[in-house]
Amino acid sequence: DRMARLATDLVLEMSCPGDEESAVELARTVRQQLNAKGRFEADTADIRRLKGLLRRGESRSAAETLGLEINRLLFLDLPFYEKGRYRQFQLAKEDVAQVTDLLRQIQPHQIYTTGSRSDPNSVAAVGFAAFEQAVAQISHEAWWSDCYVWLYRGGDRTWPLHEIDMAVPLSPDEMSNKLQAVYQHQSQRSQSPGSNTGAEAWQQADTLNRQTADAYDALGMAEYEAIETFHRWQTSPPTSA
Repeated sequence: DRMARLATDLVLEMSCPGDEESAVELARTVRQQLNAKGRFEADTADIRRLKGLLRRGESRSAAETLGLEINRLLFLDLPFYEKGRYRQFQLAKEDVAQVTDLLRQIQPHQIYTTGSRSDPNSVAAVGFAAFEQAVAQISHEAWWSDCYVWLYRGGDRTWPLHEIDMAVPLSPDEMSNKLQAVYQHQSQRSQSPGSNTGAEAWQQADTLNRQTADAYDALGMAEYEAIETFHRWQTSPPTSA
């Protein structure tokens, strides 16, 4: 019911002018399918579509909270997500090709990613595997030598101090903005790895960033409100399949 209520507003917001009727119909159809869906049954195409719309909407809200231009956001929609089920995703050549093409198109100087140490069967880990294999195909290109890859640990943990290669101090205002951005991901609440402790994702982020700042302070370094940490990825990329 919660998803269905959110659905109508979101689908209407993302619809083309004059297409409100079909948007409402999608929300109505999804509500019916959710009510009829068994506990372990796979989501229908309509339910997956609506979930995708919800997650994109939450990402846009988070970006706006941080002052980013939402027209700069790009959602990859990698094929593996539609071809598998939770914990049964299989990476395919099409996924790697899509990531490879994007890297060549942008040729970034910095990349921030996660999933390197996630559960191998998770979406984050499969996505990182696609990135690794893509890197194997472009690592010989000249622009790649000037690209730094920063790994974000995420979830309910952060990097241990001896693995931190970049520490970014956060002011009280910056910390507040980050928490507000995390808070926009409403569909992910109470589904995080630490949910059994009662902590939501934004609360975990708050605790971890402040604990890191306290740890740096205890080492005699400058005192900050909070600190975000990253580990530089320097592992040799795998041989492409």
